[in-house]
Amino acid sequence: MEDIVKRYNEIYRFFLKHVSITNYDFYQEELINRFVEGQHDIESAPLEKKCLYALLMFEDLSQEYLDGFNDASHKKQKCDNQHLCDFLAMKIMEVLIVYIHKYEPKPYNVDAAKIGVSLLTLLACKQFEVVERLYDELVSSITSGAAKKSITHGETSPEIQKLFVLAIEMLASERKQTVDWAAAGIPVERFYLDFVREALYSRDNEVMKKWLTALCDQHLKWCSRFPAVPAESQLLGYEIPIEMGLWPFEYQAVKNFRAKHGLDTPEIEHPLMKTVFARMPDPDFSQWQKPDWFEDFCEKLFEVNPDISFVRDVFFMNKG
Repeated sequence: MEDIVKRYNEIYRFFLKHVSITNYDFYQEELINRFVEGQHDIESAPLEKKCLYALLMFEDLSQEYLDGFNDASHKKQKCDNQHLCDFLAMKIMEVLIVYIHKYEPKPYNVDAAKIGVSLLTLLACKQFEVVERLYDELVSSITSGAAKKSITHGETSPEIQKLFVLAIEMLASERKQTVDWAAAGIPVERFYLDFVREALYSRDNEVMKKWLTALCDQHLKWCSRFPAVPAESQLLGYEIPIEMGLWPFEYQAVKNFRAKHGLDTPEIEHPLMKTVFARMPDPDFSQWQKPDWFEDFCEKLFEVNPDISFVRDVFFMNKG
């Protein structure tokens, strides 16, 4: 436990140094600039490229809004619904565009490790409908070799996968399906496979506490302080960005998943469970004050990609 507390303190200090917003006016200006630049790129792009530019814009905005959510949550010691929904909306749009679009071949080769973090974050915030819409495309990316390609860099072997494996195995388990990772050429971190098989549906509280504590330990172990700490590069297996360092999103994803299946999840003693992010409220998009541009921009995107228009209901948008 002493080593875990030491690691937590390292991550905590680094988190404070790197997520604090010191110039809020500049931050707000950056949010506007990201949209203005993205809108210009999309309007001038040919039809088949519009979704790509939208992806890049939402990717940038989800990162910016995550910074705002982290900063506000830590300073207030309370997770605010507005900031949470800002971040989640951008993340949802980003992930949907990666996997649901009409043009072939599918042009977006997003790192599987990053997708794993995104999927578990959405599950941690009870966005089941969004994640379930992605399942078939996620499996297709594994069987087609796209997922392997995303984690293979140059002449090196594919990176050992952690959170992508956890997310996919969870989703596959409720469908009574299995994933042949070896056949797909994707090396996996054994802990996450065993977690799903041994703990995900367990009714034994002591067994669950042991596995959930280990899951949070793994979170701290694989949190990245790169480039300040070169040995903690994503290419070396450190999949969790420092912006997510104090958010036990894997625990919350598992808790919500189990609740969906009628299972209780015990509380555990762990440093991560004392952070403000462990007290995450369920997002309420019915109370979300959308950015002025959001609905009009999304409606234009739905014209290009109608398969993602179901998010009108998720975001309580006016019907197009």
